[in-house]
Amino acid sequence: MQNNFRIRDDFVLRYRRRDYHYQDIAQAVSYWLDQIDRTQGTIGIAYATLSFSSVAFLLALYKSQRPFTHLGVVGREVTEQLLQDQQLGAIFVVGDLFHSNIKLDFISNQLHHTDTWDHAYNCAVWTGTEELVIPFTEDQTIRAFTSGSTGRPSAVAMSAYTESLSIRLAMDLFFVDDDYCVFAHGMSHMGVHTTAILPGLFKARVVSLADHTWDEEMLHATHVQFFSTMSFLQLPKRLRVLTTGGNTLKSTFLEQIHSQCQVDTIYDIYGLTECLPPLAIRCVQSIAGLNKPFTWVNASYQVSIAGDRIKITRPDDVVFVTSDCGSLVDNQLTFLGRALIMIRLNGNLVSVEDFKQAFEASTKIINYVVEYNNNEFVLHALLSDSNKVTEFIQTSNANVFVKYHNTLDTNGGIKNIS
Repeated sequence: MQNNFRIRDDFVLRYRRRDYHYQDIAQAVSYWLDQIDRTQGTIGIAYATLSFSSVAFLLALYKSQRPFTHLGVVGREVTEQLLQDQQLGAIFVVGDLFHSNIKLDFISNQLHHTDTWDHAYNCAVWTGTEELVIPFTEDQTIRAFTSGSTGRPSAVAMSAYTESLSIRLAMDLFFVDDDYCVFAHGMSHMGVHTTAILPGLFKARVVSLADHTWDEEMLHATHVQFFSTMSFLQLPKRLRVLTTGGNTLKSTFLEQIHSQCQVDTIYDIYGLTECLPPLAIRCVQSIAGLNKPFTWVNASYQVSIAGDRIKITRPDDVVFVTSDCGSLVDNQLTFLGRALIMIRLNGNLVSVEDFKQAFEASTKIINYVVEYNNNEFVLHALLSDSNKVTEFIQTSNANVFVKYHNTLDTNGGIKNIS
């Protein structure tokens, strides 16, 4: 089985104030396909940032029909040990490494970085092109690391064809032919591939990768994907569609959206790394809508309830009993929260302890409190540490709300309390 998606002739991929047209993308895909063909063994992908080269490389991977692994959360530190542990022939770090938090701890001919001056020049003088019909086949195996919603991150596999079923549905549900899509999130979670990046490439008129140009691109946007971790970014006065998901939608986040922007439709999307979104969706236009159930929309996946857990059967008959609690009436799914309390960090779910370790290692801050209240994480920090905290939140996409204080109380000098 196979699904083919085509990038249309008038499509524009916009990155850092430059428009890349069909011929530019066809040339870059051809270049990266040649680089991939020169690589031995299974390829591992560590995602840095969205960029023209990262998108062209991803398209070339599907053209190659080679197996590959999304390293996700385990790819934040790229080491020789990681290469060996995952039995990879090579690791490609895709995107602008300078603006990411990926750490490279080794140099080897098995480590490649897409966004370098050498690759930019070689791609520019490359004479080959590829037709931009991208195959998603049953024979191409993709591994990805779970975000932690069912325990510690672990690798799961599916075919490119199975992934394509979610891409096709997202194209039909969220996109129109004239969309001007603006995306600024990372690529490390496969959910953004199937709900934003890939359906946008195959359906929209423009996809803008707005790492430094968000405010400019918002003047043209009709469609954005926006998460609470992006709350430092300003929305435009009007949008056709805003998609979100990956975490329980909070009233504070919804209020922020409405305070800035009139959105025709806000889609809250449910899905997992193991069972790619969109599986179920709901339109949430007001605070009252936060009580609405999700409508199961992906007929390729079967859903039921095992005890109080959401149980999902994939199109390839692989069954997952998730750690998500819920109830189901007909095709209406009510999400009741996660059985495990996790924080989303770098697009993945991690334990509170793992979050604290990452926060302290990055900021060197030890006077702070992580509070879990009403299904929401609040990071209490000192006002004097606000610059460090803001930088950490923005670079790691930490899904926490921050409250600053002049002082923090202590519990007998043992730990800070809010």
